[in-house]
Amino acid sequence: MSTFRVIAGGLLMILGGFVTIMNWGVVLQWLWRKKHSSWIPVVGGGLAAAGAATLPYSPVNALWWVPLFADWGCMPGLAYTIACYGWRSLTQRGHKS
Repeated sequence: MSTFRVIAGGLLMILGGFVTIMNWGVVLQWLWRKKHSSWIPVVGGGLAAAGAATLPYSPVNALWWVPLFADWGCMPGLAYTIACYGWRSLTQRGHKS
């Protein structure tokens, strides 16, 4: 059973890490080249968090939440989106569109 948890957790973390890297690539492309693409919300951090929780190592299990903050598609990107919409609604309050 332990071997299965290591393999499953490792695969989830690798797949989640790949999506996380791709999400950050989208952000860096937007910052450096002003080219807009879509990032994938929650998938990378969610998969990596599930992988960390699946592994049979308690120090890693305790840090299951870290991928949710490391992936742009999770907490950072969602907080940025909420802030942008909030700012837009505050600045366009008196304007009719």
